[in-house]
Amino acid sequence: MTFKTSFKQKLLIRASITLALALVLAATFIFSPDRVSGRQSAYAWMENRLAAEAGRVEIKGETEINLVRRDNGWFVENSGKEYPAKPDMVEDLFNALTARGVYALRGNAASSHESLGLDGETASRITVSGGPGEAAFLDLLIGSSDATGREVYYRKAGQDEIRSGDNSIAAFLSYPLPSWYDLKIFPDSGNLDTGQVYRLTLIAPPPGGNNESGENDAGGGAPAPLVILRAGEGWTVEGLEPGGTDMGRVETFIRQVLDTSADDYVPEMNAGEAVFNEGRILIEFSGLPARTIRLGPPLSFNEEDGSVTRRSAVRNDSPYVFALSSWNLTRLFRDRDYFKLP
Repeated sequence: MTFKTSFKQKLLIRASITLALALVLAATFIFSPDRVSGRQSAYAWMENRLAAEAGRVEIKGETEINLVRRDNGWFVENSGKEYPAKPDMVEDLFNALTARGVYALRGNAASSHESLGLDGETASRITVSGGPGEAAFLDLLIGSSDATGREVYYRKAGQDEIRSGDNSIAAFLSYPLPSWYDLKIFPDSGNLDTGQVYRLTLIAPPPGGNNESGENDAGGGAPAPLVILRAGEGWTVEGLEPGGTDMGRVETFIRQVLDTSADDYVPEMNAGEAVFNEGRILIEFSGLPARTIRLGPPLSFNEEDGSVTRRSAVRNDSPYVFALSSWNLTRLFRDRDYFKLP
């Protein structure tokens, strides 16, 4: 009897010791300095619900960017005008601001703000509000990088708390203005199929620009029009012999025209001006209104040979003036032989 009691007591003691050790180990793991620090570092600068309520974003970095929401879309303000913003760009910005990431607490001393680039007068900042004149949902100051160059210092305006984290937010300070624009010539190009096109007429611009008298500065007129016409399931190109058209190349080209993105907007010009007569692309559809891209005066020239490096353009149903680079113009205006079978 004594032996059995003693044995049971030993088992109970051992079990108690084992349980106590397990609890100690668990507590050590759960409350370890690294894990506690990690939980304290997990931080989001703005709530998700506020992103849905936002109506204005002001970014003051290398370039000043002002975004405003109109109906269900975002626009970029420039020179008193508003231009469509790239939806993916705006979405990425809000994702960065609302994502819970590792932003370690670095201090609360106001005296260190200036040395870390977080002084309210000189720091870069991103401000999100419900709209013009409304109180800010977020006023985030963005400072310099740390000694390793891998993290950036952040703090909210009006608060002394300093945190540091990766540059996923700070990166938006360096994007140039055109990168925020949605520059698609036809915003609904994803809904347009080449099978809906039955004729494409290309009138290329003259090599240079027209002067005030209407004569071409390069001493020549515009090239003859190029017409691509649907023929059954294929295509014909006026001027090419029957059976001599590369159907695949025509299909690719038409898709390319529909998907074209400009290089910039031109706030200094108005789409209603009478100067957009230096070339044209006319796209005629089956069951849809025709669309036209009209080219206007050159915007810049190559200093060495005088060739056009950028040219203005408008779309027939758009209030915007686009800038097209020489690379874009080359892709849009092919000569007849480009479509010839090898």
